[in-house]
Amino acid sequence: GSWAVGIQHVPQVLKARLLLQINDSLVGPLWSLERVLNDFEQTPHDWWGMVRSHQFAPHMQSYFLGFKSQVLQSQPFQDFWARVSVHADKHEIINRYEVGFQRRLYNEGFTSGCFLDSREIVATGDNPMIQGWQQTLEAGVPFVKRELLLNPNLIPGADRVPQVLEAEYDVHWRQWLP
Repeated sequence: GSWAVGIQHVPQVLKARLLLQINDSLVGPLWSLERVLNDFEQTPHDWWGMVRSHQFAPHMQSYFLGFKSQVLQSQPFQDFWARVSVHADKHEIINRYEVGFQRRLYNEGFTSGCFLDSREIVATGDNPMIQGWQQTLEAGVPFVKRELLLNPNLIPGADRVPQVLEAEYDVHWRQWLP
């Protein structure tokens, strides 16, 4: 919803050559974004995501998406953001706004690329940033999901996230949380 409000109030962002949409569900970047940003800037595709998930349906996880001007200036993109509304159910939000939005882009003929495809690190039904958090770090994704640090019982092994960040990546994760 914040991006919908932002686009409404600062519509000139739709004239950018490249635009990254990033949300606050992440902790990081835990190291340089250079590799990730180069991947986005060099993609031959119309839009891009840091991690493609195959949980629910194939889609880019919406916390870190990039769009080129042809997508930003398209009517389907602009119509989508003009019609976003608030929903309380997380699964409805994912289905409608994450998976649904991306299906619309595919249906309009836009192509997508990604930095990391979750099939490389987790089973099809798993969330790569939750069940595969350590593998995403090892693959070069410089973020972890905030909920892993806030809820150490989220999944088995989530209580290890702080120790792994500090021991293996020299990341003092508390600096990333209020």
